[in-house]
Amino acid sequence: MIGVSLGLAYLRRRPRANLLAMLAIAACLLPILVAAGLKAGYVDRMVGGLRADPRALAIGFRADETLGEAELAAIRALPGVAYVEPLPAWLSLSAVLGRADGSGALDVTLLPSSAGDPLLGDRAPPEETTIVAGEAAAGRLRLKEGDGVVLSRSVDSRPEVFEVTLTLAAIRPATHLPGNRLLVAPALAREIESFGRGFALPGRGLAGRDPAEERPAYANARIFAADLESVAPLIDALAVFDRGVSGDSGAVAFALALDRAARLLVLVFGGALAAGAMLSLWSTLDLGMLPQRRHLALFKLMGARGADVSAYVLTIALGIGCGGVVIAVGAFHAVAAGLDRLQPLADAADGPICDLSPASLLLGAALTLVVLAVLALAFARRLAGLSPAGALRDEI
Repeated sequence: MIGVSLGLAYLRRRPRANLLAMLAIAACLLPILVAAGLKAGYVDRMVGGLRADPRALAIGFRADETLGEAELAAIRALPGVAYVEPLPAWLSLSAVLGRADGSGALDVTLLPSSAGDPLLGDRAPPEETTIVAGEAAAGRLRLKEGDGVVLSRSVDSRPEVFEVTLTLAAIRPATHLPGNRLLVAPALAREIESFGRGFALPGRGLAGRDPAEERPAYANARIFAADLESVAPLIDALAVFDRGVSGDSGAVAFALALDRAARLLVLVFGGALAAGAMLSLWSTLDLGMLPQRRHLALFKLMGARGADVSAYVLTIALGIGCGGVVIAVGAFHAVAAGLDRLQPLADAADGPICDLSPASLLLGAALTLVVLAVLALAFARRLAGLSPAGALRDEI
């Protein structure tokens, strides 16, 4: 306890020198906190938003051309592919959605969907008697999950109307299913496609051309990459099909590059400044202990053990370190508040631009104090080897 008491007395006797040491440590910690805060508040939120949005993983061909089973199999075999759903001709995927009571009519676009579709999230895929709608379509018709709906399709060349009663199984957010889009079972999409091409649907009681003459063909496909890192390589791999590939590769590549740069900046910048903080504390201890060689020698002659000397140095180091951490955290909050007012970053960010959670700040403070404590113990070991007689002789 005597070492702790003497360390606290040292901190009280030299307020100006200790404050300068605290400011030096805070000056090293503040840029680390700001860099980490920008990464967590801006970069991580941007990358996280892309990872949570399945549309960032969506890839397709720009032009509708015949897509055979062999090509579909080749696409599914590409590395980085998570989901592939073939699409018929785009115009054939339109229909009219209404409420089961006959009220309301909304032109909708149909997307075939099956198990594994990223647009479904954690919801079950649609069956032949169910559909999944986006928030926009459901809101316009004032529908809720479990409501009955009527899906119809008519073409100028046919007097009949394709009409089927379905159940709205799920409503997906606009980030997953924007506009008036519905997810339907592939079998139902094929029936609507066949109806639009004039073929008979015996199961629906609709006459037309002989179904045996129909040669199913696809014009495009909904393709999803397994993750953001797979988007750009997959777009390059799909270029061999010579169809023109569309995807949000630019935004994805920018976000991933920014994330890598931010990680490197925090690592290198943080390492250099952390070394500066340790050097600052070591210099403070060295300069502070130099005039006290006689006191330390007398302290040891009076029976002080190595543990007392270590407690003395450790108390000083942790006192200065705690003060530096408090100043750095306070300055970080001030800088973060200022950055949140900047334009155009404030408009682009969905939340604080520079932000660290209390848990992250506490962890950073704890790690800082642990490193400073280890440094102080190393310095105390150096002092423990000081000969009392030699120290007193040096002071004469």
